[in-house]
Amino acid sequence: AASSTAACAAEVADALEAGGDRARAAMAYVRAEMASMSFDESGSEVVQRALELARTAEARALAEALRGSVLAAARSAHAQHVLQKVIHHVGTEDAAFIAE
Repeated sequence: AASSTAACAAEVADALEAGGDRARAAMAYVRAEMASMSFDESGSEVVQRALELARTAEARALAEALRGSVLAAARSAHAQHVLQKVIHHVGTEDAAFIAE
């Protein structure tokens, strides 16, 4: 299962980098799967890259997908890096729910 997860993550990462419709579809996929991907090693790397590539509104939408999972994410070896990217790319005001 880990190799199929990694393969899926690699495919999503390639699509994010491709631009256009593929990147939009990949960004929508990451937003829908944000909570689960953030806790997986390869998934968390893709989520972090998506946050780097996202426009402000997209980054906020990605961040919102973690609402309710912050405590678990802070304790996760992989998701804690996603939280750091959220704060860096969205800003503390829009990511205030992390502190709540």
